[in-house]
Amino acid sequence: MRPEERTAIPLLGRQPELSELGTAVCLGERPRPAAVVLGGDACVGKTRLLGEVGGLAAE
Repeated sequence: MRPEERTAIPLLGRQPELSELGTAVCLGERPRPAAVVLGGDACVGKTRLLGEVGGLAAE
């Protein structure tokens, strides 16, 4: 997701998942590629969560 496509609505209730994904790719320290499996039912916010991680990585 490109930065201009990110929503202005804050991400709520996903801090544990966001933190875990950030740790998996070492955001803030020495970023590195990582493979993760993100699963869940339809419309639970998987794409949004990955978009947030991508936004953090871009920063």
